[in-house]
Amino acid sequence: MKRLLVDANQFAFRLDSRERSSYPILLDSDHPDELAHRFFGIPYYKGAALIRMMDGFLTSKTLRSGISRYLKRWAFKAAVQDNLFEALQEQAVEDGIELPNNLTVTDIMNGWTKQRGFPVIRVVTKNSSAISIIQVQNHVRILEQGKTKKLQEQALLSWHVPISIASADEPDFSNHLPKIWIPKDVALVNVDVDTSKWLVINPDATGYFRVHYDENIASLLREQLNTDHSVISPMTRSQLLDDYFNFATEGELQISKALEFTTYFGNETEEIVWHILLSNLRRLHYFYREYPDASSRNTSRSLPAFQGLRDYLLPRLEGALMKIGFEQSPEDRGIIITTRSRLLTWACRLGSQMCFDYANNLFVQWMNSPEKNPVPLDLQDFMYCYGVRAGGGRNWLFAVDQFAKATNLLQSLRLAKSLTCIEDEDVLNVFMDSVIDKETLGVSKEEFLVIFESLSSNPSRRHLAIKFLRTRLPAVIRYLNGTRSVNVLFSLLTDYLHTEEDLLEVQKIYSENLPQILMEKDVVDIDEHVTDIKDNIQWMAKYYQPMREWFDSQTREDKRKQQQQALAMPQDGQGSNQGASGGVSNFFNGFISGFTAALQGGVSGANSLFNGFGSAANNTFNGLLVGYNATSQGLVQGASNVIGDPNNRPT
Repeated sequence: MKRLLVDANQFAFRLDSRERSSYPILLDSDHPDELAHRFFGIPYYKGAALIRMMDGFLTSKTLRSGISRYLKRWAFKAAVQDNLFEALQEQAVEDGIELPNNLTVTDIMNGWTKQRGFPVIRVVTKNSSAISIIQVQNHVRILEQGKTKKLQEQALLSWHVPISIASADEPDFSNHLPKIWIPKDVALVNVDVDTSKWLVINPDATGYFRVHYDENIASLLREQLNTDHSVISPMTRSQLLDDYFNFATEGELQISKALEFTTYFGNETEEIVWHILLSNLRRLHYFYREYPDASSRNTSRSLPAFQGLRDYLLPRLEGALMKIGFEQSPEDRGIIITTRSRLLTWACRLGSQMCFDYANNLFVQWMNSPEKNPVPLDLQDFMYCYGVRAGGGRNWLFAVDQFAKATNLLQSLRLAKSLTCIEDEDVLNVFMDSVIDKETLGVSKEEFLVIFESLSSNPSRRHLAIKFLRTRLPAVIRYLNGTRSVNVLFSLLTDYLHTEEDLLEVQKIYSENLPQILMEKDVVDIDEHVTDIKDNIQWMAKYYQPMREWFDSQTREDKRKQQQQALAMPQDGQGSNQGASGGVSNFFNGFISGFTAALQGGVSGANSLFNGFGSAANNTFNGLLVGYNATSQGLVQGASNVIGDPNNRPT
């Protein structure tokens, strides 16, 4: 049920709030093309969300029994949605479920299935003992100008809205029965409640609507989250964050108001909650990931703007990882594996020494026993990359060898991506020149696209991807044998470009290679790629500075609290727990250092084996592998011999 919130409700909200993808579930068109275009997306995701809402106001028992009644009655017959609603209504009457104002299930649900969009519920403190709950009717964004007719049409939309409530006095998040209903022709209702304590409208987000609280109620919720977040259910925490990031995106509030709900995240272990935060920070991270860390030889690219994000988020990631355990055990199953994978990925991205040491230790174990891969399957996609990055040349060369020996496509793609993670630009330049040279490496098209995307997604190496397209695009077109793949190549790069300089560079590359592109059977959609870059530029203009200021400010506040905690510690050395956001990094660094020391006996020869890598890196790629061949007793016989023709490699 938790995953359904993310997979159905939250995805449906995104589709249903945009002009081009929002339309009613019940379509009145008979045109095949229009029906085919609209068949995907809304019917499935919004449909699932609405069934979840009916489960809330009818109860699970009544919903299941009603659906069973419907299926038995209409088996092998043509049916319409009203037939389902009638069966549910009969079951509700039989079970004693009362609906408001003599409404039927059909009366309630027609508004949700025959209209696009969804309501926003605003919750406003009226006085010390009452709140006002307001239904905002218009929530489909009209992106284009000149849509007066549709704006007028949308202003008429309204819904019968079920309102369930959880509060400090009644913190029961399992009870989804509505306390009140907002009729479709009523904009506002008042509810008696103690407004000095926190309250939640729509606990567990069973209703298909967003909720916007005034500052008084929002501050009480933040206070409760920081005091004991577990009192508020995981699905409620997830939807609260999703709503507020959405409101910030829509310009209804400042981005800082959404970020303020994340200060407790050092104690957050639920994947569906972390998913919302990390998804909304994805752009900021990919645009500005240059920072100094233990694995980087080039710290001149560090940006103070990113440092605030890193200093704020990394201790919270490590705090959550400490609670769930950062090492995967054979007994782990399901969501704990997914959660750890997501958190570890971001910890690595933010330069966590804990993560780099963990990845490097796994690689060292693998190099000592190549026949037994110790990297957990669910972590391989990113651990290969950070194992290469943390270990430098020796790990990269081992990854080359394993890439050559890969016996299935998934393994080869994961290893191919890791080959761009080495910090040495000289090696990367020669490597990229070799990937489309069939006489040297000649990787497959799938492997090449993965390699290019991995290079493009790394801000400190993205300039190499741009340089590669600028200097090698004709050869790439010939190698990929058609511009359909070249169009994908542009997409992989432009997803991450976000400056005016980037835009000019891509336009220049396209114009300089236009003759070769036009000779092919398909055309690169340069307008789409330009639009993607412009969208990213606009995003940066809108969010970069406010987010930078908030992260910098919150980092200073975190440090101030840590200093206060340090001063308050007993002088006898007994100490007290400084919290997840304080000493987590030191804890892990000490732990990993001990772990590393324990492994030294098994890898004592590794450093001497690869001591000459630094000087060899300045040679050609073939020379580099020849040097590796000499020190590793014939494991690699030159890149062209090892990798060979991709058509002859096992898949």
